[in-house]
Amino acid sequence: MADAICDRLTAKTVDRLFIQELVTGFEVAPRTADGILEVAKTVLLPNTSALRAGQIKLVTTAASAPHGRPMTDLDKCEVIVTLDAGPEDVAVWREHGATALRRVRILRLTDEAFEQDGLFTEEDLAWVLGAAVRTIRRDIRTLRDQGYAVRTRGYHLSIGRGQTHKVLIVEQYLRHQSFTDIAHRTKHSLDAIQRYVQTFGRIVYLMRRGTSIPEMAFLVGVGDKTVQQYLDLYTRYNRPEYQDRLDEISAPPTGQPFLAMGKKGALR
Repeated sequence: MADAICDRLTAKTVDRLFIQELVTGFEVAPRTADGILEVAKTVLLPNTSALRAGQIKLVTTAASAPHGRPMTDLDKCEVIVTLDAGPEDVAVWREHGATALRRVRILRLTDEAFEQDGLFTEEDLAWVLGAAVRTIRRDIRTLRDQGYAVRTRGYHLSIGRGQTHKVLIVEQYLRHQSFTDIAHRTKHSLDAIQRYVQTFGRIVYLMRRGTSIPEMAFLVGVGDKTVQQYLDLYTRYNRPEYQDRLDEISAPPTGQPFLAMGKKGALR
């Protein structure tokens, strides 16, 4: 039953609609349609500021807002975050269940907001995700116990330069873990894991060519904070025992766009 529900949800995503149009309207083979979709997402989506399917715009407390003052007096900022990542979220729900999906969304929402200089409260996350505050608080405690830097209002300063879930996932790959093992351990989808590793590899490629952090952020389509975290990871793992993985993922792929060219909104 659960698999059937997941199949129906996946079939109703924008990605599936695009592929269906290619297959039925242009008689493109399904495998080729998948490749065209990835090229279109890389080339076209980075250059639009409009909300994409699954994204929402919210107002959060600014990360720089001081403590000890009423919430109404604090600086606020608008952020664009990904509430529903489509097939990636369906894959998490299918393989690991609703609790794992909610925790993946907490990591994604808090990371994307902080990249845009915003911070959610636990109450914000409870409202957006339709869960009780105590449930969100328990989820965040579990995620932090697992080593994730879950940045929320009133807590992010104590984290310091703690690692995001993306960095921790790429680190496992550099340690020669397989995508399947990482997916099982972290409860993330294979597509998301492969995307994090690919983005890290693009940043390494650009760094080795002397590209500045702002330029890397624009070309790859992530924020400056993410670029710096990936560069710190590279510094830690730029050692002989990891060069095979570093060289493998930092080589530009053949026959497809390598750079995102300034993706806006929710970040990779």
